[in-house]
Amino acid sequence: MKYKISSILKIFNLITIIAIITSIGISFSIHKKATAESTKQELTNTAVLLTPIITEKLGNSDIDDYINSITKNSELRITLIDQVGVVIADSSKDKELLSSHLNREEVTMAKISGKGDAVRFSESINTDMMYVALRFSHEGKIYYLRTSMPLKSIDLFANSFIKNFIFAGVIILISSLFLNLILTLRISRPLKAITETATAYSNGDFSQKIYFDNPKEFMILSQTLNNMAMNLEKKIRQIIRRKKEFESIFNSINDSILVFDKNLILLRCNKKAKRTFKLSKENYGKSSLIRIFDNTILLDTARKVLKEKEIQKITFEQTQQGQPKILQTHLSFFNYNKNDSILLVIDDISKIKKLETIRRDFVANVSHELKTPITSISGYLETLIDNPDADKETVRKFITTAHNNTLRLTEIINDILILAKLEEETLNKEDLKSTNIYDFLCNIKDEISEQLAKPGTISIDCDKELLWNISPNLIAHAVKNLIQNAFKYNENIPEVEIKTQIIENSLIIKVKDNGYGIAQEYKERIFERFFRLDSGRSRDKGGSGLGLAIVKHIIIAHKGTINLSSSPSGSTFTIKLPTAE
Repeated sequence: MKYKISSILKIFNLITIIAIITSIGISFSIHKKATAESTKQELTNTAVLLTPIITEKLGNSDIDDYINSITKNSELRITLIDQVGVVIADSSKDKELLSSHLNREEVTMAKISGKGDAVRFSESINTDMMYVALRFSHEGKIYYLRTSMPLKSIDLFANSFIKNFIFAGVIILISSLFLNLILTLRISRPLKAITETATAYSNGDFSQKIYFDNPKEFMILSQTLNNMAMNLEKKIRQIIRRKKEFESIFNSINDSILVFDKNLILLRCNKKAKRTFKLSKENYGKSSLIRIFDNTILLDTARKVLKEKEIQKITFEQTQQGQPKILQTHLSFFNYNKNDSILLVIDDISKIKKLETIRRDFVANVSHELKTPITSISGYLETLIDNPDADKETVRKFITTAHNNTLRLTEIINDILILAKLEEETLNKEDLKSTNIYDFLCNIKDEISEQLAKPGTISIDCDKELLWNISPNLIAHAVKNLIQNAFKYNENIPEVEIKTQIIENSLIIKVKDNGYGIAQEYKERIFERFFRLDSGRSRDKGGSGLGLAIVKHIIIAHKGTINLSSSPSGSTFTIKLPTAE
């Protein structure tokens, strides 16, 4: 129930008025009753005092004069009645005119108990009277002495009492209203100020302060509120700071974190989860676990965690943006906002699994590639050992073959070491040098032309003033490899075109040949370690099978990219090197 201080004061005023009226009524009733009792007692005492005197005067003719003398100048009335109700004497009326009083109420009571009283209207004197009658006997006869008094004296007292009480009540009411006014000014205004300040505090505005010197209670209350505001502001700042710290940590974690309620409806998630699963705040309270992941095994595991409250770990696959992903998920029971919830920490291990596959394939390929020359070397040497008397030409042939396989083995090992170094190390800004690309490509052309085993042409289309930050040795290794492959795997007379241009702040180097091209399905695999389009023919032409993998890692080390476009009339390798930051 809502109410205001002003309403309370109005109610207080109304209660005050009712209390005053009630007090007047009760007091009037009490005082009227007390006055009536006092009058009755006075009449009784008078009757008791007069009874012996009246007894002595019975039979005397001056009894009327005596009664009149007693009641002279007073409102007291005395009546003497015999046992049959005849009025013997009366101070207010001629006894001859009065009828029998034996049936009067007070006389009837006195006849029974010796004393009687009554209040009624007197027709003989036309006013309300209070009567008291005493029974006494004289010379064997019964008499009744009755004293009475008009009630108008009591009414006069009551009227006077009411006037005085009303006057006092008005004074009290005025004083009460004045006090209420003071209370309104002394309480309502401070309370209004306190209410406004408290409202500001509830809205997060703690800049307002209140001060009261008097009364003491409001001074204490204002100090308490100010201290509360200061402490609240401090606590809120701490909570906000901790919340920001938590949000920063929560969103900086590289794993996807999602919180679901007991009905497996999403409550919140971090930035990584939003990016990975295309979620936003609009999904909170709406999206279910099965809708996000569409995986019944994960759903059953989540239900198990909620039931048993134990940590579970599963790995499942999900397609994201057309790419299959392997997700390793930790599920644990979680109390979120005092409600049963479940916490999912999801790690994308697709790259790890891919690397494990590459490592296994690499080990297998290395083993296979090394095994071939080692087997050849071992076979020829064993043959020579078993045939010490072989002719010189055979010995020379076997040793030459073993030596060539040794060179091939050395080439494979060297390429493996180069590839491992490229994977472990990153290029820094200090490793890059400003290089004239035209002179750089011309030097490569001159150097490689002397090493080529068959005739062909190499043309260069490049701005002679073009400068770019590169690692000359690594880029030279990459370009040489592309040119050598263009000559090596070409049944025609090789024609290699090297063209450079600047596009979107990146250096583009295109190496185009006129070979037999590379099929579309091998465009990506061509850069894998030990991958060969034609294994037998590639081995016959030499090489470790790691050349293009090394080229790719050299370009990646420069934070660039390399792409292949091919057709039956030739292939084009496009190298893109961005501006060094």
